Amino acid sequence: MIPALILHTDYFFENFGQKLHIDQTEGKLVLNEKGVQHEYKITNVTSIERHLGIYYRNKIDRMARRESTWTPYGYILLNFDDGRQFFVTSLMGDILSFPLPITHTRFRFIPFIKTEKSFFEKRNRVNDDYLNEVAHYKYNFKELSTAQLEKKVLNSKKYQVTAIEAARQLLKERNA
Repeated sequence: MIPALILHTDYFFENFGQKLHIDQTEGKLVLNEKGVQHEYKITNVTSIERHLGIYYRNKIDRMARRESTWTPYGYILLNFDDGRQFFVTSLMGDILSFPLPITHTRFRFIPFIKTEKSFFEKRNRVNDDYLNEVAHYKYNFKELSTAQLEKKVLNSKKYQVTAIEAARQLLKERNA
């Protein structure tokens, strides 16, 4: 009973004051989060993940697994191209017959809401780290001669990718 109570409380507080309106004829979604309205086109949705408890599979494949009190709980995670995430839990509606096509379905023992960083936030973080490292090497290499920079580019297997990129950028700046 305790996992079901925790899931119900978690889902309730996640969706408290939220509304989702999907208009497929106009191809748009309207999210209302605690009074703030966000409007998106359906094409702005990058992925739709359905997260279900492992015992939810009984409704899908009818393998007669032993059900538990948290079997009917699950949620759908809508990821948008601007990094926003929106959770539609089983308290809001039937997540098995969601009106938009599901891109991934994940089964877990207990489907707690995962509020991890989105793919775009992770990708932006990696990109920022890469650019910062290149800038660091450019600062360190600015006193090197053109021949030394060319040597780094030609012997690219001996150096890190960011160091080589910094050397290329410095050579390009000097030749411009």
